[in-house]
Amino acid sequence: MDPNANPNTTPNANASSANPLNNPAFQNTIPTGIKSSVAAGLLGIFLGAFGAHNWYLGEKKKGLIHVALTGGGFILIMLSAVMVALTAKVPFMGFFFGFLMFLSYIAIMGSGIWGFVEGIIILVQGDAALAAKGYTVAAPVAYAQPAQPAQPAAPATPAANTEVKEVFEDKAAKSDKKDDKKEA
Repeated sequence: MDPNANPNTTPNANASSANPLNNPAFQNTIPTGIKSSVAAGLLGIFLGAFGAHNWYLGEKKKGLIHVALTGGGFILIMLSAVMVALTAKVPFMGFFFGFLMFLSYIAIMGSGIWGFVEGIIILVQGDAALAAKGYTVAAPVAYAQPAQPAQPAAPATPAANTEVKEVFEDKAAKSDKKDDKKEA
């Protein structure tokens, strides 16, 4: 072994293809782990403003957007409230910071509504939609169905069919004779 070699490297030249993090084919895949649409949906409904459902599903960008909207909105509301109190005697400044407080409130509410709607959508679509998007979902539980008694199959022979036709033709002919007698 070479004394100057880095001990952290592997001697195999194809080691990068064995590691999924270094393989380009695996770089855009969704993180592994069993996910549930019920868990993701409920997180979206109750903690959607913070992007909890996105964090749970591994969608970090959307989760960061939710956190930025909600967290930034809370910070701006607090700063605006302080500035409105400090600039109460200056009419334009109070209006400006009041409007900034209103925009912050809209950002928080928008993030909350966005998360709530995503939670409802995830719940309605179910595990099948998560599986279609590439997430690993738990296998559905197969419940045992009660055994159905075997039904004997009716013979489908031409002779049986002609017997049925003859019965219907006889009934039709009799009803025609009755109609003729009534008219006469």
